[in-house]
Amino acid sequence: DRGFDRLLGRHLASFTPVMERVSLDLGRTPQEGKPTDVRLEELRAGREDPSLFSLYFQFARYLLVSCSRPGTMPANLQGLWNEHIAAPWNADYHVNINLQMNYWPAEVANLAEFHEPVFDFTERLAERGRETARRLYDADGWMAHHTSDAWAFTVPIGRTVWGMWPHGGGWMTRHPWEHYLHSGDVVFLRERAWPLLRGSAEFYLDYLCEDPATGRLVAGPSSSPENVFITEDGQRADIGMGNAMDQEIVWDVFTNLMDAAVVLDEEDDEIVSAARAARQRLAMPMIGEDGRLMEWSRPFGEAEPGHRHISHLYGLHPGSQFNFETTPEYIEASRRTLDHRLANGGGHTGWSRAWLVNFFARLHDSGAAYNNLRLLLIKSTLPNLFDNHPPFQIDGNFGGAAGLAEMLVQSHVVEPDGFSPDRPPRFMVDVLPALPDAWSRGEVRGLRLRGDVTLELMKWDPKRVELRFASESRDRMTLRPPGGFSSDVVSDGTFVVNFENGLSNVTLVRNSPERSE
Repeated sequence: DRGFDRLLGRHLASFTPVMERVSLDLGRTPQEGKPTDVRLEELRAGREDPSLFSLYFQFARYLLVSCSRPGTMPANLQGLWNEHIAAPWNADYHVNINLQMNYWPAEVANLAEFHEPVFDFTERLAERGRETARRLYDADGWMAHHTSDAWAFTVPIGRTVWGMWPHGGGWMTRHPWEHYLHSGDVVFLRERAWPLLRGSAEFYLDYLCEDPATGRLVAGPSSSPENVFITEDGQRADIGMGNAMDQEIVWDVFTNLMDAAVVLDEEDDEIVSAARAARQRLAMPMIGEDGRLMEWSRPFGEAEPGHRHISHLYGLHPGSQFNFETTPEYIEASRRTLDHRLANGGGHTGWSRAWLVNFFARLHDSGAAYNNLRLLLIKSTLPNLFDNHPPFQIDGNFGGAAGLAEMLVQSHVVEPDGFSPDRPPRFMVDVLPALPDAWSRGEVRGLRLRGDVTLELMKWDPKRVELRFASESRDRMTLRPPGGFSSDVVSDGTFVVNFENGLSNVTLVRNSPERSE
């Protein structure tokens, strides 16, 4: 007997403990009792509904729990909800952003075990990708192009504008690395993340070549995912050398490998040593005369200046190469790049709009982050809260949830002594870095931060922020409060908090004129 009550009971028993790991309250509203289609219409009409964003965040968590159980396949472009015999894009795995975006919230939203199918899948990609690297590029290591499927194929398919892009594997290594950063699990790092990072770096060491004009190392030939440029003589083209995203992914792989080597005492490993030397020679993304980050290594014209992919800002998000502390020039160039994209119609797909939320959160631009999150719901969300590419595509749900979390707390900037073989990594924690005025009061519990830390409580109002962090492995961490707030000890806008018996309690108070409520 599998009647409704029995199925519901089994479902609740499975889902409730997981869903209750995180709670989020952005404010209560009268609309809470209304159907989601009505609430979306009222949001489109200009009525604020903070609790709808809380529901949207929790719905994304529910979707990931539903379609990415350990031991199963990863969530595909439609998660697992496909009504078609021939699904859009074959319901496959696009690894030039879509599969990765599906798992952006996995760690921070306290769903680490539901990240596991991606680790399994990436290991299968690496196995197939070694053969592809050898046969197509005469290279060691492993790689993958832009699309794969249940059999983890890694060869290029389709037109060059999307198919000739061999960096899907490099990007996928970010996921096991992120799991280590959040968990501090050295056994996982050694047995699963390290072989993937090392194999990807090995491929890049063979794949990179020297630019005869600069002497710098560049990746290519490849496309910048799905985008086209205009050459000096007016032709449309899509293959270049040293494209910004390619260089940023290579930098990311080399850097993460080097940091992992510190933890594992593998700094003298031959691939690590070669990656360290190669990173010093790696060409960095260039900033154009107009102050924008250049997507290609030459100042080509843009065939689609509002293109949905914003690949050249990988270093801002999901990477962390661009940050306020070490690369302020790239932060400003990123802002100008986003302004230009949006001025030309960017963000017109659900997942692209979700990426914008994450970008602006990393820029600490609360107004733009919130505006794009609102637009994600207003323009690119179906009545049941599914993301609308169009058609339905699940990545926007997950990207939007990840962006919302980034608006509340960030932990991607590594401290100067961040990596050690004796403890989990250390990252600076930004508190409420992109909090919009519409969420002036709220509370969140249970988010996971890099460095093996749980945000047990963050409760805020216009005058005060209460924080409680938990970690069994940390002794201290650095906090950066939101603008206008401070604690009793503040130095250069940041301060160090200590853990006692696995807990750290912090209260921040507003020290500037109160804003009107």
